[in-house]
Amino acid sequence: MSKFLATAAMVVGGVALIATGVGAAASLGIGISQATLATATTVAKVAGFAAAALMATSSLTAAKGSAGGSPDEWKADPDAGIDIVFGDAYNGGHIIYRTAYGDKNKYQSIVTEWSIGPVQSLDTLYIDQIARPAVGGVVTVPNQGFIHEARQRGLCPEPAALTVAPSQPYGWTAAHKLSGKAATIMTFEYDTKGKNTQTSIPTCGWRGKGVLCYDPRLDSTYPGGSGPQRASDQTTWAWSNNPYVVGLTWCLGWKQNGKLVAGVGLPIAGILVDQFVEAANVATAMGWTVGGVKSTTDDKWDVLKDILQAGAGEPLRLGALLGCIVQRPRVSLATIDRNALAQGDITIAAMQARRDRINTIVPRYWGEETSTDASSGVTTTTWAEVPAAPIVVADYVAADGRQVRKEASYPLVQCFAGQQPTQAAQLARYDLENSREFGPITLPLKIRWMGYKPGDVVTLDIPEAGLEGQAVMLLTRSLEASTGVVTITARSETLAKHAFALGQTATPPVSPGLPANAWEWDVPGLAELEDTVAAQGEQLATLPADGTFDFQVPLA
Repeated sequence: MSKFLATAAMVVGGVALIATGVGAAASLGIGISQATLATATTVAKVAGFAAAALMATSSLTAAKGSAGGSPDEWKADPDAGIDIVFGDAYNGGHIIYRTAYGDKNKYQSIVTEWSIGPVQSLDTLYIDQIARPAVGGVVTVPNQGFIHEARQRGLCPEPAALTVAPSQPYGWTAAHKLSGKAATIMTFEYDTKGKNTQTSIPTCGWRGKGVLCYDPRLDSTYPGGSGPQRASDQTTWAWSNNPYVVGLTWCLGWKQNGKLVAGVGLPIAGILVDQFVEAANVATAMGWTVGGVKSTTDDKWDVLKDILQAGAGEPLRLGALLGCIVQRPRVSLATIDRNALAQGDITIAAMQARRDRINTIVPRYWGEETSTDASSGVTTTTWAEVPAAPIVVADYVAADGRQVRKEASYPLVQCFAGQQPTQAAQLARYDLENSREFGPITLPLKIRWMGYKPGDVVTLDIPEAGLEGQAVMLLTRSLEASTGVVTITARSETLAKHAFALGQTATPPVSPGLPANAWEWDVPGLAELEDTVAAQGEQLATLPADGTFDFQVPLA
């Protein structure tokens, strides 16, 4: 084995040990234990599985996920997947069974799947957008005849099938337990001779606390954790609306009878748990929550992006491992100067394109709206994706010379009646600020930089590239095995944007970019960018049309 390959093996082995929780001390040894080899085998398997399951490669600049389904509807679709309710949310669910029976079809029963289970609770039934109490299985609906209802949390297995008065519908037997499905059964009773009776089936929906999740902070076997939860035992999991606890559990997946029913299904060894724990602590401190509905037919990578988006985060892949990054102030870990560079081209996108450098953003979120009828005193509740007030940064509008407006959807961010959409506004401010960071910046580095990972912040001090004391966040990292060159991509990272995004200051940061005279410096290789430059080393008069230039800095 060559000296380079031996060094690379030590670096990669150390990173793998740290990422899988073996500990920093063990990674300093010069030998590779059997445990390390076993971990490497597991991670290698994860690499192929994650690529297929997630359907995409990670990037901190990736587009946001899709908006998903419509939880406000009570749906009947035989081709639909199974809903997964996250956090505290409203969902109409999917009708899976419906029949009329009894004398003159007096009764009509409807069975609805609300979510995979088990869930924490099904709390409130809404009939025609009005919260209705159910006492002893009988729902009180004035002037609407009788409605009977029963619910189950989706235990696996359920002890018994759902039953409801006054009698079981035809074809619904004790074997129809719907184990692992949070579900309801409703029977509507018609009395053609009575004054109060149903004339049509009303619209129904339920609000409740959704799926149970694994939180490493409540696991005493995880370093720093305390509690009974275990990643491999779903019976120990508990309800959570923390975006990163839900996101981590989505990566693990929910299993029933040993089979994966929702989520990705990654082994815990394939997840950078420490990154999810760090981000979960940030979300807890900030009060960021996740809530809403997704389906088992939704793209797994898009769902993960939507979950983490609710906590100002994004997923990332580090080789075969899956991790995440959360928006927070970060300290620079090291300085990259010309001595760190390896042979190769440096590529810099000096600024964001004008169309991408937004200065006005309209966040959209799921909002609960209530209204009370003055005469009857009845309160109706509706759920819909609604826009918040536009966020306009006047300083940026003036600098750009025009308003560049964009709508941003946050499908798993909710605002309940009486609350302000603070979370949606904070996330939108972060998206606005990040749209003004410049990059990507691509640098070839020496092998010792293999230990740094996406999400780390470092300082670039390469005057030849116009980068002096410039903080950047690493986006990707790759290793060329034949040469030992570590290639990173990064984007600028402005520390002052955090206080502005969180409303701690009203003064926006100055939009980052390379110095105006960066194109005039004598940079070897820069002259070839324009035909009008006659010889290497002459000054450039204009910036390339795409804002990107490539060149090589002479190595020290």
